[in-house]
Amino acid sequence: MKYEVIVGNVGIVLTCQNKRKAVKTYRDYVKISKEAIGRAGAEDVFLIADEEEVETFYYLNHIITQQEYKVQRLERQLVEQKAILNGLLNRLEVQDNGI
Repeated sequence: MKYEVIVGNVGIVLTCQNKRKAVKTYRDYVKISKEAIGRAGAEDVFLIADEEEVETFYYLNHIITQQEYKVQRLERQLVEQKAILNGLLNRLEVQDNGI
């Protein structure tokens, strides 16, 4: 089986018959793309086996996923802070009613 690893803005970076080597190279370039450094940074990466896409990493999807994660984390923090504030308001109301 013929394997190729293709990186946007670079082209074919590997052609071989060895699946392990191809997968390792693919993963290495995905890591480089995620770091967004150098010519292969922030680029899409493809693993091809006999002219068929086997694995695909889209940099834009990675960025969107990271942003969605950050938004979800912030939303959880806001919910927790709102619960704390509501608890404090309830205590103040009880104290005001008790005076």
